[in-house]
Amino acid sequence: MEDGVYDQLSARLTQWQRCFVSEPRDVMMPPLNGAVMHPVAHTGVRKMADKNALSLWMRERSDLWVQPKVDGVAVTLVYRDGKLNKAISRGNGLKGEDWTQKVSLISAVPQTVSGPLANSTLQGEIFLQREGHIQQQMGGINARAKVAGLMMRQDDSDTLNSLGVFVWAWPDGPQLMSDRLKELATAGFTLTQTYTRAVKNADEVARVRNEWWKAELPFVTDGVVVRAAKEPESRHWLPGQAEWLVAWKYQPVAQVAEVKAIQFAVGKSGKISVVASLASVMLDDKKVQRVNIGSVRRWQEWDIAPGDQILVSLAGQGIPRIDDVVWRGAERTKPTPPENRFNSLTCYFASDVCQEQFISRLVWLNRPGNPGD
Repeated sequence: MEDGVYDQLSARLTQWQRCFVSEPRDVMMPPLNGAVMHPVAHTGVRKMADKNALSLWMRERSDLWVQPKVDGVAVTLVYRDGKLNKAISRGNGLKGEDWTQKVSLISAVPQTVSGPLANSTLQGEIFLQREGHIQQQMGGINARAKVAGLMMRQDDSDTLNSLGVFVWAWPDGPQLMSDRLKELATAGFTLTQTYTRAVKNADEVARVRNEWWKAELPFVTDGVVVRAAKEPESRHWLPGQAEWLVAWKYQPVAQVAEVKAIQFAVGKSGKISVVASLASVMLDDKKVQRVNIGSVRRWQEWDIAPGDQILVSLAGQGIPRIDDVVWRGAERTKPTPPENRFNSLTCYFASDVCQEQFISRLVWLNRPGNPGD
C-alpha cells in the first residue's frame, strides 16, 4: 500500500474513532521487529494536515529548521571510538535488525569519524541516490520499497553503493543547529547541511516546500519536516512522542474517496455510462465530486457500490479517474442499470423516456465545430 493511501486511511480511522468510540482506547505498541536495542528510540514524526495546522504548531516554538522528508528507510548509526560500531534498522522504534554489515558496504556512509562525532548516535534515512530527481514530475518511484529490498538481499551486491544516507537527528549533539550541521558536513554527511534551512513561519516553510517539490534533488521526497533546534535529552525519546518536530507531506497525487451513489447516463449514441458520485475530495486545485466509471460491464468488473472507498487521481487534461478500489463495504446494495433499449437511431424527439439521450444529442450539437455551427 502506498504511503499516501495509508496516511489517508489512518486519518479516516482516527476520525471514526473520535466519532463512535466513547472511551479512549489504549495505544498499542507495534510488535517488536529485530533484537537489537536502539541506543536512542526513534520517535517518528507527527503529520500536519495543512499550512494552518503547521502555523499553529510553529507559533509556540522558536529556532525552527526545515528539512526534506527523504523517502527511504530509517536507520540508527552508532559510532564508538571514531568507528562505525553498529547500524540498526528502525524496527518498532525501540528495537531493530542489525544492519551493520550491509551499511558498512555503503560508500556514502562514513566508516570513521572524529571530534564530537567519535562517540555519537545518529538517526537518518537510507535512500536511493538519484540524479536530478524532480518530485513534481517523477513522483515517488516506489523508492522506499526498492531501498528495503536492497537491504534485505542476502548477497553483498555492488548495488548497495546506489544508496545514500541523510542524517536528520543527532541526539544529545551540539545545542546550536549550525554547529551540528558543520560537524556533520566535516564528517562527510554533507547533505544535511545543504538541505537544512532556518525558517520563522509557515509561509517560509511553504516556499521551501514548493521549491523542493519542483527542484532537482539527489533523492526522492514526500514532504518536509520542521524541527526545533532545542530537543529533550535522548533518554526521554519514545516512539510516537516527539513534540519538537512535525511533517508536512506533499498533497497525494491520488485521494481516497467514498462512493455516495451510482448513477447512469445515456449518451447521444444510446450507450449507457456509469458515474460514481463521491464525497468531495481535492486533487491538485480541483474539487472532485464525480468520476466516470465507464460502461455497465466495466462497472460490474470493478464491483463498486455506494459506501466503497476508491482511489481517485487526475488523468490527462485534469479528468478524474479511478485507480483502484481500496476497500468494499460489507453491505453491497447496487442500483439496477436501465434497460439497454437505446441506440444511435432512438430519441430524436423529447419525451420522458428519451430525456437523457435527447439532451446528450443537443449538447453534442452545440459543441464548436459540429455540423450546423
